[in-house]
Amino acid sequence: MGLSDKLKDFFSFTPAEKRIFFIIALLFIVGSVFKIFNGTIFKTAQPTFDYRQSDSIFNARSNSLQGNFNNNPSQQKSKVDNLGNKKININKATKSQLMTLPGIGETTAEKIIHYRENEGKFKRVEDLLKVKGIGVKKLEKLKPFLLLN
Repeated sequence: MGLSDKLKDFFSFTPAEKRIFFIIALLFIVGSVFKIFNGTIFKTAQPTFDYRQSDSIFNARSNSLQGNFNNNPSQQKSKVDNLGNKKININKATKSQLMTLPGIGETTAEKIIHYRENEGKFKRVEDLLKVKGIGVKKLEKLKPFLLLN
């Protein structure tokens, strides 16, 4: 038995194997043709989404929320300018009055009032350090505008 006979025996397929090989080869060819044409025959127009409307809604919401954060330096400066020489009594101030202080937003004002209601009046300005959200740096910015009675 020669080499050609051995190769013929090694690569011989049954009729069922030949059909499967033919189907796989056909699928490979169809897939290659489809990839070449990149699906342009069956390609449908993809809907496009205009993000400008959602972006404008996002920007409007962001800008409206920006007033609630006190990290904006220009807002801090305007608060100081609005106060002028006016001092605020931290033992009697309302939430809106406390919010006029630099670095004090709605949440911190509520915390100050909550502390004052539960612990009693502030005896010293430094007692504000016991309020969560007020640190040494913030207290130094506030001192010129605070009054105790």
